[in-house]
Amino acid sequence: MTVATEQVVPNPSTVERQSQLFDLYNSWQGDGDPDDDPEFVAEARDIMGLPPLTEPAMAVRAAAGHDVTPGHDELHHYWTVGPGLARWRTWTELLANLVEEVHGEPLEVLKQFTSRWFFERYGFYAGDDRNRIMNGKLPRGHNVGPG
Repeated sequence: MTVATEQVVPNPSTVERQSQLFDLYNSWQGDGDPDDDPEFVAEARDIMGLPPLTEPAMAVRAAAGHDVTPGHDELHHYWTVGPGLARWRTWTELLANLVEEVHGEPLEVLKQFTSRWFFERYGFYAGDDRNRIMNGKLPRGHNVGPG
């Protein structure tokens, strides 16, 4: 029995982009993580053919994971009391915003953030009947509220 093997040849433009990104990363002179440098990010996005970050995305990126003082998380502040609060009303909208703009965190962590911050905003969880009513749906049982 003969097994045919197929050799996969990478796209030349992909190889060139990877080479350019490698060169950009190795030539970077800043301190710390290059992903925190707006100039580095802009140049890397250009190499990858991605559009520049929008102002809201830049604000989220600047806030992501940077603790200014103990007990104060800027990402949490941005989405729960800062400008990000106006960008979501439902659990799903918040999760979609986090997935789009917070990179490097697993989906399960983003879902945990979403649930906690939803509860902070409304005082009940997304699975509560009060959330169903808020979104124009009927409650599941006779009692409105938790259980």
